[in-house]
Amino acid sequence: HKECEMLWGLCAHLCVRGAFAEASTLASEYVQLAERTGDRLALLMADSAAVMAHHCQGHFAIAQRHADRIHARYRESDGEDLTPVYNHDPVVTSCMYESVWLWVLGQPDRAAFSSERGVGRARALHHSFNHCYALLNGCCVRLLRGENERAIEMIEEALALSEERRIPMFRIYGPLMGAAALVQRDPSRATLTWLERCSARMAK
Repeated sequence: HKECEMLWGLCAHLCVRGAFAEASTLASEYVQLAERTGDRLALLMADSAAVMAHHCQGHFAIAQRHADRIHARYRESDGEDLTPVYNHDPVVTSCMYESVWLWVLGQPDRAAFSSERGVGRARALHHSFNHCYALLNGCCVRLLRGENERAIEMIEEALALSEERRIPMFRIYGPLMGAAALVQRDPSRATLTWLERCSARMAK
């Protein structure tokens, strides 16, 4: 289990750093390890790492196969077991990425459904980090659909939750995710200064 936790973290780290090919290779090894152990929960997280890595490389068909495996194998109680350990739920993670590639593939309604499905699952789990993650990543497809008001609602909910639960990264990440919508709502110098400050802190 500890090795699986480490591999998930490494895959996420590589994706954040832009080392997508390396992340995909590691995710494939992670999936093989989880399959050998026969541990269903480990395989759910391995598949979610593969979703993340293959999505980032633009390998949407491969990512979809891993997402489909997650949806087929996931049980309602799994999130309660996995999210406190990984800070992420496999269905939430897969839905966030799935919503983006469905948009790219010309399926905006399915993309919106996937986003709402992931946000709904995160809300039901009552895990603050995962909930913020879902709201801020789930707003992407709303922005792409031009649904700026809905996107801003999601961003503001995440910002309020991150303030309440003291999760500072989302107070930086959140405004940057919805920068275009926030500027459209209020194109004042104050908004631009806020976003510049978030960008500078993100760069650190």
